Amino acid sequence: MDSFEAPQDAKVLLGALLRSTRNGWHELTVTASLDGGTVTGHLDFQNYRGQILAHDSEVADLLAALTLVAGGSAGGAVLCTEGSHVDSVCAWGLRGRAVTPFDRERCRRAYCTDPHTGGWTPPERGVAYVDAPRLSI
Repeated sequence: MDSFEAPQDAKVLLGALLRSTRNGWHELTVTASLDGGTVTGHLDFQNYRGQILAHDSEVADLLAALTLVAGGSAGGAVLCTEGSHVDSVCAWGLRGRAVTPFDRERCRRAYCTDPHTGGWTPPERGVAYVDAPRLSI
């Protein structure tokens, strides 16, 4: 992919991630690998009857990470959705235009592995790991 396509592809990917949500409050985190480090963007938003309500500054940070992913860097996205009794978490693997939805077990393993030690950390109480939906891009 040419680098000039990456910003537009990042916007398309962000739109697909946001459209995958239902009404309610959500947290979307995207991480991209860059030269041995990571770039992370985070967005707290509400889907209110299909309208996405979010702060522009957070959208810009998220698009920066998605632009790296769209340009070919490895990355991932995690979506946390607030529920009345249980919050749900799902995740996708990202690289370029390839989007890989994680099933609930892969999401749980990724979410409950300490990034520094590789050891197991117990799941948060009140969190359900769910299959990520396939995205329409």
